[in-house]
Amino acid sequence: ILRNLAKSSVGLASLILVSEGKTKSKIIELVEKADITLFSLQSTREDLSKWVKPSFSTSSYGMPGFTQGFNLPQSIFTQKILKSSKKISSVIAKKDKLVLSSSPYLGIIVVKKDGKEGWLEGGMLYEKLSLLATKESIRMTTLSAIIEVEETNKRLEQILGTKFKPIMFFRMGYSENKIVHTPRAVELADEDTETRLIKSIPVIINREKLKILDYEINYIKSGKGPPLLLIHGGNIG
Repeated sequence: ILRNLAKSSVGLASLILVSEGKTKSKIIELVEKADITLFSLQSTREDLSKWVKPSFSTSSYGMPGFTQGFNLPQSIFTQKILKSSKKISSVIAKKDKLVLSSSPYLGIIVVKKDGKEGWLEGGMLYEKLSLLATKESIRMTTLSAIIEVEETNKRLEQILGTKFKPIMFFRMGYSENKIVHTPRAVELADEDTETRLIKSIPVIINREKLKILDYEINYIKSGKGPPLLLIHGGNIG
């Protein structure tokens, strides 16, 4: 199934899958370097500190500390640690190395042309892969540092032996571990605010709701033609 997914492409965007071997090891080393580079920046740590909560938190917003590789004591003091210490970058790098080493496949979406069209089609390809993977009970988790850090992004391109631009990186595989969701807010946005936003857009928009398991999803539908599903990024919440 995973090998068949490797043939997936949408317009300018295509998928590269990496499994075992030297290439995978080099990419994991690159992820470690990207983590340390990105999370050594005060601005990155301050931004993350606004979202990471103690692992026992029941807050409807943010991420419990375990999602970033923090043990329980670390998660209790996570905001202070993130703001004050660069050493936390090593904790994140160690966590990512561990999970990537145990992942059967690493996925990289690349585009022939870096720009809005390529980004859009890259997102469409990730959407397609997510739906196919979910159908087959395959887990996918994105990691952004290796893409965001320019030096590691360029080096990733070289390791893959491609002239195409990497724009998304994720791990894939089956897992017997129970899925643990972060807490969800009952209402993510004030309805009056959402109504004003919809009214400000000069097209017909229908607001609808969909229930999946125990979660009620609020969404809007508009336009015509082939469906294009727009979803938020996979890192927060």
